[in-house]
Amino acid sequence: MRTRPDPFALCALGLLACTASVRSQTDFVYPDTKAGRIAEACIAAINAGDEATVRKFIKTHRAASSLEKRSVDERTPKFVQMNRMLGELAPGHIVESEALTIELLARSSNMSAWFSFRFGLETTPPHKLLHLTIQPGDDPTKLRQGYTDWKDLTDLLRQVAEDYKIPGIVAAVADAESIRASAAVGVRRMGEPDAVRLGDRFHIGSVTKSMTATVLGTLVERGQLSLDLTLGEALPDVEMAEGYRAATLRQVLHHRAGLPSVLDPGDDDDRRWKNRDGSERDRRAAFLADILRREPASTPGEKFAYSNAGYVLAGHVAERVARTTWEELMRRELFAPLRMHSAGFGWPTRVAPGQPFGHEGTMNDMRPQEEDYELGDYMAPAGDVSCSVEDLTRFGQLHLRGMKGQDGVLASKTIQLLHETAPMGGGQAYAAGWMVDMNEAEPDHEHGGSAGTFFAMLVVSPSRDRVVTVMMNSGALSNMAIVEKIATAIRERGL
Repeated sequence: MRTRPDPFALCALGLLACTASVRSQTDFVYPDTKAGRIAEACIAAINAGDEATVRKFIKTHRAASSLEKRSVDERTPKFVQMNRMLGELAPGHIVESEALTIELLARSSNMSAWFSFRFGLETTPPHKLLHLTIQPGDDPTKLRQGYTDWKDLTDLLRQVAEDYKIPGIVAAVADAESIRASAAVGVRRMGEPDAVRLGDRFHIGSVTKSMTATVLGTLVERGQLSLDLTLGEALPDVEMAEGYRAATLRQVLHHRAGLPSVLDPGDDDDRRWKNRDGSERDRRAAFLADILRREPASTPGEKFAYSNAGYVLAGHVAERVARTTWEELMRRELFAPLRMHSAGFGWPTRVAPGQPFGHEGTMNDMRPQEEDYELGDYMAPAGDVSCSVEDLTRFGQLHLRGMKGQDGVLASKTIQLLHETAPMGGGQAYAAGWMVDMNEAEPDHEHGGSAGTFFAMLVVSPSRDRVVTVMMNSGALSNMAIVEKIATAIRERGL
């Protein structure tokens, strides 16, 4: 099995990309940001290629929590080996740049190829390097900077798909009451003629988190649950580390409960949880029993730490309160009342035959996902829904109407509760399954999602009365920046 990013890692590292600026540079200049300075130091250390320089970089810039997982001594040889493999790295293009995240493309002298370097920093001081992802990248000379000459949404998506060699893209633009435009271009599987259609299902990854939070909102509205409920109160019969007992469901939904940030697919734990006998609910209970016995990764309430485990926990608490499965709650509380008839769980091809197939790799090395790659159903509340673009847009409209004061499937006050934010650093904040840029006077509420072979982005803009949804059957790292170009073109056209 090929190595791929952790499930939802694209989202965890790139949540801010929809507000990122994308620019090309001839004389490369690193951004004057914390992320930019660390990226510059990292490329310099790799180019130096000697142990002393590499060790100094790692000791100075790596986060303590990162070094707990892999020490300086373990990391140093890998950096030195990278120099021998890649040779001199020449940065040439910034894909995205924010205060605490940056993705840049650098050309390798040894391999005459481009590589993507993506840096994610801690969201709390001292903002050291938490994540570094290095993958083959696209040639920036082939990347168009923006789209202005397009007739309609179909034409815009066709241009993007051709430029970036994306097998299939679907998108929709809506106001609070109706879908204003929708389009589908490309094919369901690369190398085959079957065209993508508007009703096709795409995997939405971590956009599922906002759905899980919304299901909890229905239970809050009925008085069955409170977001101030502690884990000790919600799970009185579950053995857990003492540090978790006072953490609240609100902190869980805001990624501030100290739960692990990233899970590792395919490792021994994942296989054990995935293959355990029993129902989906039983497997989630077993997974959480293991997680909660471990000491918190950070003190609950202290800092933001993106956590798939946290949303599995939120979904399981809902299951216990409602005495049914998370899947049945989703069908009953969201899919049925919103008429999301396409929505289901797992890869689209497992929901129904003849659906889009996921793809991995880069623009010049795109390939269908492996047949045996799957997410365990124990992980589903964190990111395993598939649906059509118009159905996901209907879900976005529910939130748009609620934020504008209109009652619907949920009361407006409940929707607004789910959009209350907790700070995560760098002017960014996180609500219950939504990212919010607090640097903007009238910010969008958005979330991206990818489990490595599909990509989805849902953007809700109360100030503009718009929902924008984009979905692709490709999980490439550059998709965040591509979606920004689509969203910018739509916004500038006033669609």
